[in-house]
Amino acid sequence: MAGRRTNLALFGLLALALATGALAYGIGTSWGRWAVVAHGAAGLGIVLLGPWKPAIARRGLRRERAGRRASLALVAL
Repeated sequence: MAGRRTNLALFGLLALALATGALAYGIGTSWGRWAVVAHGAAGLGIVLLGPWKPAIARRGLRRERAGRRASLALVAL
């Protein structure tokens, strides 16, 4: 269950980072500061959760399943 929560947290933080990055780019200077701060916080969260991702990926690769080859192909890309 911890792997699923980590993946969901990383997905949410990635979506937040993309949204706040686009918002900061679109807003400009005056209100852009808050979007940049939120963007930095999302980036910090991604960096802090990053060390757990390889363990989750290794666990997933040990399981036999139908989409395993597709996952390995995406890693190679």
